[in-house]
Amino acid sequence: SSWAHFRAPGAPTLSCRRAAAAPLVRSGRRRPRRMCGPSPPAAASPSPVGRPQLYASLSRPGADFLVGEWRRPINDLQEQEVGGGHKAIHDEETAAKVGFSGAPIHGTVHWSQFTPLLLQGFGPAWFETGSISVHFVTPVTHLQPVRAFMARPDPSKAAQQVEIWMEHVDGRVVFEGTASVGLKPGEVQTMCQKKIAGVKPVKGSLVFVRHPVGTKSTNVEPARIDFKKKVGPFFPFTLEQKLQVITEFHPWFSEDAGSSSPWGRAILPPEAFNQIMLGYAGSGTSEALRWPELPGDAWLEAACGGGGGGRPPRRKPRWPQ
Repeated sequence: SSWAHFRAPGAPTLSCRRAAAAPLVRSGRRRPRRMCGPSPPAAASPSPVGRPQLYASLSRPGADFLVGEWRRPINDLQEQEVGGGHKAIHDEETAAKVGFSGAPIHGTVHWSQFTPLLLQGFGPAWFETGSISVHFVTPVTHLQPVRAFMARPDPSKAAQQVEIWMEHVDGRVVFEGTASVGLKPGEVQTMCQKKIAGVKPVKGSLVFVRHPVGTKSTNVEPARIDFKKKVGPFFPFTLEQKLQVITEFHPWFSEDAGSSSPWGRAILPPEAFNQIMLGYAGSGTSEALRWPELPGDAWLEAACGGGGGGRPPRRKPRWPQ
């Protein structure tokens, strides 16, 4: 594997060594011929946690962690459609207008870069009961190298939460957060929950978010992601296209090798969770979520053209054909 925590310290590498052979005569000196082969294990450079400095964390020099290789994620949302006749911040021209030196990559791209770490630390169970929660600090632009870190989990625990973070080459933190497995909601506080808890509550009711946090819809909104169908305007590519450029590929994500997964079928990569949560996700259905009616909201529904069900009407999305 290309991930550092899978390598045994001091594993032999291909290099050149000297071996006795037919002499090469030049100016009366004999010179041995150079041959390629495994070199003796080199002594690891000193570091705070006993691993080569090559894999050290500059932002957390004393931490014990699992670490990945440098990766160069792509900006796959340069053609994103957000409506209103303009493009998103992921477009270079749009980003420049608001002061960015380059168009930032959307954050969920980085989730897939943690796939090997999550599997190494938690196993396949992460895809069943796991979570990932992050707070972004600095942006990443197209092909800018970054590296993923994960605090080393306790192998004796089936349920736990650990810190995760990502760094630029110069040690600046891209984001910091938490990853967990086997825990139920409320058993621990994730990074996002911690940030939300620190937000000052809004007084009164909001116009577009009318229901309290935790309210359940009165129907189920179907969502589907297909290998060969574009996800939608927010994600202008197919899953098959995404897997060709994904930061960390795994056979379990693919159509041809997905049956090798523990579940006997292909699974979505971590970054696709965001595509599902944004609604419809290419399902092509016109059915929108319905919410419990709220007393006193009749004026809002009338102003928005009716709709009922405690929510202004939602227009049918236009998916790329």
